[in-house]
Amino acid sequence: MSADPAKRGRMAGFGAWPPHRKYIAVLLILFFAKQVFNVLVFPPFTGHDEVAHFAYIRTVADEHRIPVIPDLAEWRAAWAANKTTYPGDYMPLDLYKYQRYVLDWCCSSNDRPEFATRPPNAMSFAGETYPNGWQYAANHPPLYYAVMAPIYKATDSMSIERQQYVLRAAAIPIGLIVVWLTYLMAGLLFPGDRLMLMVAPTFVAFQTQFSYESAMINNDIMLIGVFTVLVYLLIRGVRRGFTLKSSVLIGLVFGLGLLAKASMLSAAPLIAFAIILGVGIRHVRRWVTLGAATVAVAALVCWPWYAFLYRTYGNLSGLRQIKALQYLWTYQFDNPPSIWDLLINKSFAEMRWKETWGEFGWRLIHLDTWLLTVIGVPLLILAIVAIGALVFGSARRLSRRASGQSVLAREQVIGLWVLLAVCVVAYGAMLQFGTDFKLTQARYYFNAVAAVAVLLAFGLRQIVPVRYHSAAIVAFLLFMVSVNVLIYTQYVIPYWYLAS
Repeated sequence: MSADPAKRGRMAGFGAWPPHRKYIAVLLILFFAKQVFNVLVFPPFTGHDEVAHFAYIRTVADEHRIPVIPDLAEWRAAWAANKTTYPGDYMPLDLYKYQRYVLDWCCSSNDRPEFATRPPNAMSFAGETYPNGWQYAANHPPLYYAVMAPIYKATDSMSIERQQYVLRAAAIPIGLIVVWLTYLMAGLLFPGDRLMLMVAPTFVAFQTQFSYESAMINNDIMLIGVFTVLVYLLIRGVRRGFTLKSSVLIGLVFGLGLLAKASMLSAAPLIAFAIILGVGIRHVRRWVTLGAATVAVAALVCWPWYAFLYRTYGNLSGLRQIKALQYLWTYQFDNPPSIWDLLINKSFAEMRWKETWGEFGWRLIHLDTWLLTVIGVPLLILAIVAIGALVFGSARRLSRRASGQSVLAREQVIGLWVLLAVCVVAYGAMLQFGTDFKLTQARYYFNAVAAVAVLLAFGLRQIVPVRYHSAAIVAFLLFMVSVNVLIYTQYVIPYWYLAS
């Protein structure tokens, strides 16, 4: 029996694709399969803040409102008056069995059995009383939770454990988009370059902590997704030119990002940097006009949320209320570090590197130093080579000695500088957060994962002759796959399922 003609046509079409397009198709399938595994391998609610994010989704879905952080003064007044209800929102009782994975929700029913049905309402620290189990994610913008609310309602008849697996899986499409956009970014800067087009998305697809983010209930993956869309639009603008239409689209994405997580604000200088360099620093009127359009659209998109914040908390972030309540995670009893203190702190940097590949959730799964070194050394070499080649290529352009195919084009130089700026700004924003809170984590700079991937691929491109590109692509794929196999088989699975 002959094969179906339509099927034969599809197969013939796939066979006619260029190698890099076939590769990305297969890579996306592999990433999807790996993400399904990630959703299932980690026990329920063990991801960072999954309980808090789940509770926020429930409030939006069931009560059609945004949860509110308790005001400490009002809460203490209610506590002193022995009231039965307290201002603000708190974690649901049916999630109390997972309280060990929640900040500021004490204490386990293993300590006192009655806590299983009536957790304590308050905790004492340094002679002061604080609320227990308050909703510390309530100041997060609502975009992620609004998107997840219909999924929550559709699965409302399931147990909370099965619901959280479905909500975890809902993050997978965002991860797929990030992998795909990384491929497109590499193609914009280096059209038809197989090494760039294959290596960059491979890094993203097999970066273990990124995979973790895109298989958990968290708004970080929404930020990573929207931020990556924005970076792609900036690179496209550098390559094809910024127009009023593209600036409006950038403003729309920027505004949506501000509705995903407040740290999207760090994209503002990146937008300005890309537009000014892309248009040309001398064309002031042009880039001011485009920048104004971007800001106007972004403000139009996100102003209701910030109006809500100001009306509710008297500020545009709710962080003052968070800092008052998080007595264990702020510096209210210590001297806060400066950005410079954290930048030169070796232990701080080492912990961020550990969290970039392992730890998972609440710093539970520790990778050995030898493995972190094996991962870090080659990637550090590629990063140094990439930055060096970019500086050298930029100098040649400025000196007007650019000639030959090996020299970077103007759009490539600007695009790579934009990607490097993304990395610097993302890390700097994480450092700034660390000056207020002790909860700094590597995931706070994962909005730069696509930029890092393209720069690493660029570094590899510089040190491998063209005739060996195919071998380099295979070697990099095997390296990333091996890292994943080692981490999951030697650390993740044994920790959760083989521990004595």
